[in-house]
Amino acid sequence: GKIVAAQSQEAKDGFIIPILDQKLSAGYGSDLPDNDRPTAYISVPRFLAKYGTNLAALYVEGDSMEPTLSRGDMIVCDSCGWSGEGIYAIQMEGSGFVKRLSRKPGKLVVISDNPIYTSYEVPFESDDIRIIGRVHGVLHGIG
Repeated sequence: GKIVAAQSQEAKDGFIIPILDQKLSAGYGSDLPDNDRPTAYISVPRFLAKYGTNLAALYVEGDSMEPTLSRGDMIVCDSCGWSGEGIYAIQMEGSGFVKRLSRKPGKLVVISDNPIYTSYEVPFESDDIRIIGRVHGVLHGIG
């Protein structure tokens, strides 16, 4: 189903966030453009406002987060970086991913929910990985 962009900044049952023109791979990665421009806007449920208003929606590609997330799902994430274990939008080597992140002393553990993908560790302060923000909601695709 197509998501119709809401032009109004006022939505009775929610608030408006941008949909960024990129897909975050739950797999082997997809290139991220340098400047993220919204392609459309979507109204999301009001409860997500508790995570701040600096939220964005992105589509998921790939299968590494199955069964939690599937290709075509839309995630809603903040842009606040690390805030404890959970599912995050991250950037590695110029590509965007959605992964489950966990901490070990001095390390970040990058976990795929799909067992066919291996988890791996990177130094927490590594330049190889940039945590965009935590995923706070998902709209599951249909079909």
